[in-house]
Amino acid sequence: AGTPDIPGDVDGAVPGGIQGGLTFEDDAHAIKSMTSCYELILPRVNEDPYRYWILNGCLPTMDAQASSWNKLYMTQEMNSWDPMSDELWTLSYTCIYRCNDFLAGLETAEDVSEEVKSYLKGEAMALRGFMYFGLANTFGRVPLLTTGETPENTPDRPRAESFEEMWDFVIADFEEAVQLLDWNPFQEQTGRCTKGMALAFLGDAYMWKAYTVPETANECYQKAYDAFQQIINSDIYEL
Repeated sequence: AGTPDIPGDVDGAVPGGIQGGLTFEDDAHAIKSMTSCYELILPRVNEDPYRYWILNGCLPTMDAQASSWNKLYMTQEMNSWDPMSDELWTLSYTCIYRCNDFLAGLETAEDVSEEVKSYLKGEAMALRGFMYFGLANTFGRVPLLTTGETPENTPDRPRAESFEEMWDFVIADFEEAVQLLDWNPFQEQTGRCTKGMALAFLGDAYMWKAYTVPETANECYQKAYDAFQQIINSDIYEL
């Protein structure tokens, strides 16, 4: 059914940028600016704040209610113009814009320590990868805007030319995030992106690439295995 237009920020706000409230005066301001990017994970309208992530998980394998949106999704009758899909698209891109502006500002920030700058960069890339991950497995090939790019300065970006380009972009974000993040959340704030989160979605992204670009399947399966094995061997998590 096609995809909606690339949106501006929600609620009339500027999508990130200094004029949007992101500042880098010192470590504390940079951390607050990164925290503002997380705001877009939750929706503004729908009564169920986690429905998007259930939909983008592996809903068909769940013992879900076989009615309403559950049925529409599992029978592939839900299109991109459904209010839930449309809001997912809008909020995901708004978060991406903020992450892009944040990363651009972080690159030129002179008063932020290198330690904080490195970790926040990892968080922003993991969060941006997470949003593109959801867009990709919901809508397929979508426009890929990167650091510093917003609808104001890049209004006509076409969708990714191939699934390989789409998933390689997502994979690259998670791979760099893995190198920059720690196993424990920054400042012990549960909910922030971590190395474990980045590895989990990195492995999942490789599985999606194997499915959509089958000629790369064997290599992707091995890399997915390696990512998941790091999580298993970390002794951080348990079932």
